[in-house]
Amino acid sequence: MQKYCRKCKVVTERNIKNKYCLACATLRDKKYYNKNIKYIKERASSHYKNNIEKIRARKVSYEKNNPEKKFARDQVAYAIKKGILRRASELQCNRCDTMAFDYHHHSYDKEDVLDVEALCRRCHINHHVN
Repeated sequence: MQKYCRKCKVVTERNIKNKYCLACATLRDKKYYNKNIKYIKERASSHYKNNIEKIRARKVSYEKNNPEKKFARDQVAYAIKKGILRRASELQCNRCDTMAFDYHHHSYDKEDVLDVEALCRRCHINHHVN
């Protein structure tokens, strides 16, 4: 049985949860976000305020268990502050030419901490999934 997007009627792979292709689902999500931006931000803010101790404890625990990752992130932040690296948001994604959002570390070795690649969120997630 072929799967069709409800909106554009194109045969496509789609997310199991919804009945839309990736392009239509992204468009639908953006419309929802723009329509409900105030509610979404209020909810996120209240969640953070209500769970601040848990969030901080989780961060401290993660940094304690992954000191090499913390060191690499700190070095990149320092390089950005000193002007050695530009902010990722000022660059294009190295894979799809959209606006970059993250730096991806190829290695967390101390000599390679600044060997990073600017990636958009989608390419960064796809890199870690694949």
